[in-house]
Amino acid sequence: MRLNGLLTLAAEAGGVDGAPKSFNDTIIDFQRAVLEMMTNSNTPHNLQCAVDRLAGVYTKTQVKKALEALTATGDLTYTEFSSASKVWVLNQETIDVMPQEELNAMIQSNQELEARFKELTAAVAEAKAQHQKLMAQPPTETLKEECARYQAQLETVKEQVAETKAQGCLTEPEADALHAEYAKIMRMWHKRRQALKDVMGDMGEAMEKTDAEIEEMARMEIEEDIESYKAYVKEFPLRVVKKVVPRRRAQR
Repeated sequence: MRLNGLLTLAAEAGGVDGAPKSFNDTIIDFQRAVLEMMTNSNTPHNLQCAVDRLAGVYTKTQVKKALEALTATGDLTYTEFSSASKVWVLNQETIDVMPQEELNAMIQSNQELEARFKELTAAVAEAKAQHQKLMAQPPTETLKEECARYQAQLETVKEQVAETKAQGCLTEPEADALHAEYAKIMRMWHKRRQALKDVMGDMGEAMEKTDAEIEEMARMEIEEDIESYKAYVKEFPLRVVKKVVPRRRAQR
């Protein structure tokens, strides 16, 4: 029995600070308190254990008399291990047995409640994870400041674009035409340079010199020309220009 219930029973007996005035006047209250305690626990108790479970509200003598009275009425049974040692237990025959159908229904209800508990536990865990994720995000004021900063940057870019257009830039068709003209000139340059290399190859055969020696004599800056062309292609990656690589004669 809970402590509050025991204190209430004692208070009903008229004692000071919840203690009964006398055993003779409150024997029914003692028996009721002891029987309730034994029924709720349904475990064996010796005298001292029963006194402790009653939270010291009643004296050892009062509890002993209540145990003996309940034994006489058949509510309790006891086992005597010695003349000074007895263990009382609730008479199991006085316990109402639940019908099997009601027991099955209770088991089914417990299983449903357990499944629901698991669902709610998972939902709580998910809610906590979402809460932690939201707490990890920047505060609203910080996001507003970032939006304002990006908006200011956008306005600056718009002003720069407007200033650039006002200065007279090439239109996209004009830029495409310029790139096409440049590519045409580069193809013509490579074609003529290849013709020159063929002539120099013939000269090398006649003079018994290698292509490298002839190029050195003619001071042809082959690598510099190629690197210049590569730089153009890298600067305008969206303009597809076919690069013509000069054909070299085999070294002799």
